[in-house]
Amino acid sequence: PIWIVRSLIEGTVLLIGWQLGGNVGVGTLAFALLIGPLCGVTLPLFGMGKPAPAPAATPLEQRAP
Repeated sequence: PIWIVRSLIEGTVLLIGWQLGGNVGVGTLAFALLIGPLCGVTLPLFGMGKPAPAPAATPLEQRAP
């Protein structure tokens, strides 16, 4: 699921940033912990459904010049 992957990415970025000497505050922790589940909940709301089927190819004789 997308929320697990997103959480792992944000957690990894958080740890790398902290190891490089960056500040880790309440907002940083909240974002890293909540963005994954929020993406998992909200992305399906913007779903576009199934893609339309590709149009059938027409024979060369029927194509307009």
